[in-house]
Amino acid sequence: MYARILLPLDLTDHNAAVLRRASELARASSGELHLLHVVETIAGVEFEDDPEFYRRFTEASQEKLSAAAAQLRSQGHRVEFMTSYGSRGDKILEYTVDREIELMIVRSPALTPEEPRKGLASLSWKLGLLARCDVLLVK
Repeated sequence: MYARILLPLDLTDHNAAVLRRASELARASSGELHLLHVVETIAGVEFEDDPEFYRRFTEASQEKLSAAAAQLRSQGHRVEFMTSYGSRGDKILEYTVDREIELMIVRSPALTPEEPRKGLASLSWKLGLLARCDVLLVK
């Protein structure tokens, strides 16, 4: 089914559903899971210009990714994880091409009848349109 599955994760505690679904799909296909967090760089303050500024974001990212990877490995999955720097959307899309990702699983904001357009400009919506691989939106 899917040999390489990407999970772009943020640093919130709202990734449980994505991790669960990824585990199910990876188990069914013996796929490898890739966890990626992109630290959004600020215009004019690139990582190379001020690595100390980004150090705490890097530490938080590595801690969160390491915990998620440990959880998935304890379930018998092969897992790689990485922190990247730059524009989140661009870096995620580049990763899918560079690593020949076949499926990306992303958390999608819940849409409500009161605000039906709220999620249309979300990162998950953009990734769903622009990615060359399959994309699963998890709510």
